[in-house]
Amino acid sequence: MDNTVVCLMFDESVAERIPSAIRSLQIGLIDEQVTPVLTVPDSPTCTDLAVGPTAVIPYRPDRWPRLSRDSDAAHSIVAQLRSLKLEGPPLVHCLGSPGVFRTARELADLADGQMIVSVLSVEEAAEFGARPGADQVRALFLPSAAMSEAVEGRLPKGCRSLVVPLGVTHENTAREPGAEEVRPMLVF
Repeated sequence: MDNTVVCLMFDESVAERIPSAIRSLQIGLIDEQVTPVLTVPDSPTCTDLAVGPTAVIPYRPDRWPRLSRDSDAAHSIVAQLRSLKLEGPPLVHCLGSPGVFRTARELADLADGQMIVSVLSVEEAAEFGARPGADQVRALFLPSAAMSEAVEGRLPKGCRSLVVPLGVTHENTAREPGAEEVRPMLVF
């Protein structure tokens, strides 16, 4: 594997909705010589989705409002990442779940990494730009053109959106909104 590390962050609700997509994403990252790390709540629903050489960093989500800017969960994750002796800052990929977003943003800050987000519903897409810290997100992945329309004009400066339907496997199928239509391929 090369120096690229991707921390995939999601919670139980996302793990229950798209387990096959999460596994396929890990396989695709491994195939591209990227080191995937599942950075998930300490729950079998999430941790059991690891495939192959994927490292798992379980954490306990923060339950109470914090007085400080950084969460205990983000600090715990950074310490565990350092113990894996991976090189370079991680790319933090937050999958759905507004509840995981804050921890993902704090992890990206603490580890000097960049952050991307995938949203899985029109509601998540519509409220994305209003999240504190949304201006730190480099890219927003959306599974449909309808979701792309929901965020049109609401993305923070510097954040681009890409329509990437679930089940699409080829790198050339990600597209900018308004680009030529993509024919999705199902992966089983």
